[in-house]
Amino acid sequence: MPNFSSEQPPTPYQQQPAQPAQPPYAQPYPQPPSNTPSVPGMPQPYAPPPPPARQQAAPPPLSPQTQKYLKTIPTFQKILQRELNPPSPLPYWIEDANAPRQSTGNAIGETLGAYFGGSSLIHIFTAHFKLPWHGVAELHIRVNRHGPGQYPTLLYTATLGRPVPGEVILEAPKLLSWAKFVGNPILCQKLNTTAFLKDLNKFARTEQTYGRTRIKISRFARLGPLSPTQSHLTIRTLPRSAFSLISNDYHFDAQQFLVLAAAVEAMLAYA
Repeated sequence: MPNFSSEQPPTPYQQQPAQPAQPPYAQPYPQPPSNTPSVPGMPQPYAPPPPPARQQAAPPPLSPQTQKYLKTIPTFQKILQRELNPPSPLPYWIEDANAPRQSTGNAIGETLGAYFGGSSLIHIFTAHFKLPWHGVAELHIRVNRHGPGQYPTLLYTATLGRPVPGEVILEAPKLLSWAKFVGNPILCQKLNTTAFLKDLNKFARTEQTYGRTRIKISRFARLGPLSPTQSHLTIRTLPRSAFSLISNDYHFDAQQFLVLAAAVEAMLAYA
């Protein structure tokens, strides 16, 4: 019986419907096999650009109250250049007392404020200078305002390459004798030598006169553990001689601190 169905199987000679042409940008991008070398003139596989280098966050801008006092920084640099004679200017950074307090993640950095101690002076900013030392040594210059003038307090810190069994702190000034270290008996026996205590007591000044203003601070000198192989030395003092914005007739005694730090490290080396 003949098939009257409208659907007829296509014959080999029947033309198929034409496919719509694809635009050029829709064509697949030719890529060479990964195991064959690149051929000149042949399109190369797409390689995404490298991610941009991560940049460190810029320090926050200084407040207008602090910027007008920064003219003392070149004076500080001249003093340290004269005392230490480094081959290049010492690196430093400024900590604004008027800026919001941020955590540094460093145990030593977090305790610097406590090491400076309390004072009736108004804190403006702190300049942190790195000193030439085989370890880590820094001078932290805290600039304070009292009346119309500004006065610095010095805090020296150094990392020593010798461990210590405990902590010692220098006594308050005495009238008839040199102040000694108190605390761990082993450290006290090593450090409480007459020659060293004489130099340390002279270095750790607690009073200074700036013009008609006399500044007093409490004495602070500490040696304590930092890690199983290192210890940390901290000494607070005042500049020697009068401080003036127009005169360089004063000293920070930065070289003297490095001598004291080397002496402590040498004394710790003895059993």
